[in-house]
Amino acid sequence: MKFVVVILAVTLCAGTMAAQSSRELTGPEKKRADELAHALIAPCCWHEPIATHGSSVAQEMLGEVKQFVLAGQSEQEIKSYYVAKYGNRILADPPGSAGTWLYSGILGGFLLAFLLVTFRLLRLSRTQMVTASPVSDGIMRRVRQDTRENC
Repeated sequence: MKFVVVILAVTLCAGTMAAQSSRELTGPEKKRADELAHALIAPCCWHEPIATHGSSVAQEMLGEVKQFVLAGQSEQEIKSYYVAKYGNRILADPPGSAGTWLYSGILGGFLLAFLLVTFRLLRLSRTQMVTASPVSDGIMRRVRQDTRENC
């Protein structure tokens, strides 16, 4: 299915791209192309958007994005083309998946359990400190006296 989408997109754009390759982008078109360039990750290393990546693959993709925008393709059509070619990983902000939610839920559960255990231990240690055997008045007088003499 992905292959069919890629072939269809390339076929539909080939004639239009050739005819409009000499035309420059207008203000709104430049903005769209720039937004798309920041929304797509360079497939050579998967670390940076194609807008800031200096590889030849990223530069080629920037040219393709420009041609797609000139051809009047929507943002969704352009993203779909690259998703069909490279998978969701090409998107800087891919749609959420069940695995992401599951991972976040498990992590959140562990964090909540840790906080509850920590809170209970703090309350327990505080209670034990309050109920510890009281110091006799004689010992307290002697401690006060010793600290006055040493200071």
